[in-house]
Amino acid sequence: MKKQLGKYIAIVLVLILCTFGITFLFCKSHLLKNTKEKESINNKTSESINKKFQDDKKDVSNETEGSKEDDVQDEEKSEQKEDNTENNTPVQEKVETTSPEVNQEIQESNTQTVEPQNEMPPAYEEPKEEPAPTTPKKTVVKEENTTEYEFLYEKYGTKFNKKINYVIKTYSDGTTEKLEVSSVRPIIDASGFNGTASSMLAEAKTLVAENMGVYNDVLSYVNTYRAEVGAAPLTLDPDLTLAATIRAMEMAYTDNMSHTRPNGTSCFTIFEELGLQRPNNYGENAAAGYLTAQAAAEGWRTSPGHYSNMIDSSYTKIGIGMIKLSGSSFYAYWDQLLGS
Repeated sequence: MKKQLGKYIAIVLVLILCTFGITFLFCKSHLLKNTKEKESINNKTSESINKKFQDDKKDVSNETEGSKEDDVQDEEKSEQKEDNTENNTPVQEKVETTSPEVNQEIQESNTQTVEPQNEMPPAYEEPKEEPAPTTPKKTVVKEENTTEYEFLYEKYGTKFNKKINYVIKTYSDGTTEKLEVSSVRPIIDASGFNGTASSMLAEAKTLVAENMGVYNDVLSYVNTYRAEVGAAPLTLDPDLTLAATIRAMEMAYTDNMSHTRPNGTSCFTIFEELGLQRPNNYGENAAAGYLTAQAAAEGWRTSPGHYSNMIDSSYTKIGIGMIKLSGSSFYAYWDQLLGS
């Protein structure tokens, strides 16, 4: 067994050595082949370079010889020309001729205009802004004040206009300017007043309802004055209050505080116009410009005639009227009608 195992090992070793030997020989032959190919390529490249160098050298030598021959020919021609000049024999120059077609093409080529080359566009420059013309400063040479009236509305024939004050300026350049200086509350033009007790009755009833608190305040002041002198208190009569309110409206819409009605009759004709029976005793107190019940009552108290009516013990009832009307001279108008 040991002998056979030794044989097998020896065979394996031999095979391994053979394999290494064959591989080594193959690699060596492959390297030799590559080396020969590189040498052949290098040889071919060097031969082509040498050949090109030799050709260039020949071309240079031919050009040099050609230029020398040309120089020799030029010298011979110049010597021949000098000889002809000495012998007074003219030398005919060689003239080359061409066909008519070729001459025409030459003439056309000579007459062709040469187009100018494209020039570079000029550099962009921003437009310069021209300074605005200066105008001479104008001055005011004249001023005038004027008043105008702007129509607003009309009621009971009375027109309400807005009063506006203007100043008109005239400048040195001839122009004018109209400026509003101020405006005031509406101005009454009562020249066309045509109100009657019946036409004003609806507004009067509205005023009575709105002013009832004010009327009661006036009544309280009047009864206080009467109590001071021992007179019995007055009662607020609805019919007399409606009549007194219309009387206050007549004074306001005509912008005139007076005991004479706008139609020229006495203030007491208001009873008949309203269909009321005139009292046995009757009197009227009128006032304007007072804004509160207290101010109106105290105003009447400081006036002897009005105070006498308020404390007269023969009167048992009173009617009070008041209206505030924008545009009238006194704004607030008051009226008292007293009776028994």
